[in-house]
Amino acid sequence: MPDDLIERERRNARLAYEAGVPTWRVDGPTAVSAGRSVVGSFEAGRPLSRILRWRPHRALPLIRRMARLHAQIHATPPDTTFDKKSVSAEGALRRLRRLAPEADFDRVPQLIGASESGFCHGDLSPSNVLWDGERMLALDWARSGFGALTADAGRTAAIIFASRRIGTPAPAPMGRAYRRLLATEYMAAYCAETGRSLDEVRAWAAVFLESKATSGPDVGRRAGLVAEVVHLVQPAAAER
Repeated sequence: MPDDLIERERRNARLAYEAGVPTWRVDGPTAVSAGRSVVGSFEAGRPLSRILRWRPHRALPLIRRMARLHAQIHATPPDTTFDKKSVSAEGALRRLRRLAPEADFDRVPQLIGASESGFCHGDLSPSNVLWDGERMLALDWARSGFGALTADAGRTAAIIFASRRIGTPAPAPMGRAYRRLLATEYMAAYCAETGRSLDEVRAWAAVFLESKATSGPDVGRRAGLVAEVVHLVQPAAAER
């Protein structure tokens, strides 16, 4: 891992830990033969992604708890040393229109342009969350920093939508429906906890899903992700 990511991991994991976020305890950097690393506490548990895959009957309470954990991370006072790269609203709109020319994406720039900034995890996927049956801990702070909070939540929702690691070992349509349910519950729980705009989080999720839809050769998977992108940019109230 590059030194700048190691330093980001060390500083931001410590920042989160000291703010009361459930995570591992950083003891300090150390030098090893292959380069620098970070040492700290050992935390037992299983990746949440494995539980979501093999124990779907337990999934909804756990995904809601993960959303509350994400909200707790976003309440951490930020260190602005590590800025997250911003996403151009105009560029996002152009990419979405190329992906699905028939869809209406006009709301997207306004929604993603209104995002509140703060401390972002940067990669809070279920693979980076540990569950030991009682505690849920966030790991992997190497991409954390100061950025748009609803973008961070939308990125997590996009990961849930797209990751086959958390699909059930069932036919593809069932896996997609399951991931949509988890992502929908995650976004709703996050917004209920924080009071932030569900439409804003959904717009960001669409922006991040666009890159996943265009990065792979699987035509069937691409079609499914395009459908999710178009679905996400519709007002949440229209689904009620």
